[in-house]
Amino acid sequence: MTENVDFDAIVIGGGIMGTCSAYHLAKLGSKTLMLEQFEYGHKNGSSHGASRTTRIVHTSPMYLKLAQASYNEWNELSQSSKTKILEPSGLLWLDDEKNTRQRHEFLSKHSIEHELLHGPSIGERFQHLNYNNEWYAIYDPKAGILLADKCQEAAQKQFVKNGGTAHFSEKVLNITP
Repeated sequence: MTENVDFDAIVIGGGIMGTCSAYHLAKLGSKTLMLEQFEYGHKNGSSHGASRTTRIVHTSPMYLKLAQASYNEWNELSQSSKTKILEPSGLLWLDDEKNTRQRHEFLSKHSIEHELLHGPSIGERFQHLNYNNEWYAIYDPKAGILLADKCQEAAQKQFVKNGGTAHFSEKVLNITP
């Protein structure tokens, strides 16, 4: 006999997007079920692997807000799970003068920490690089590497810790509203 259980929310897919969605729903107090068609820790989707890059430098106000919010969320997840999930590395963004100056103006307007570099000053800052005066760059000191597998594991553990229910190897065959 199957027991009927009611949930406030059911998240289909236990990759990083589904897991983080389920985690936040549970953290907000929703009784949440997450269903994943593959076994725990599988390598079938795009959420596995060692790393993903992340950066603050964007030229769209929407992406800038999302990037800033994501850093806050990754830091919160890192603290709550006691897991290091972000390796700061910085990022050097090379482009032509026009695009680089536009990016610099946008970032300055939004008080985003960055460095504007031009030609030989790129090599002065990064001694292994050698660029002439045709080159321009923005350095994003907050950029880094997300440790993807650790992010996934930390989010799944925090989801369960916050009262979520995870079912692995459970494929959704039909949805009836």
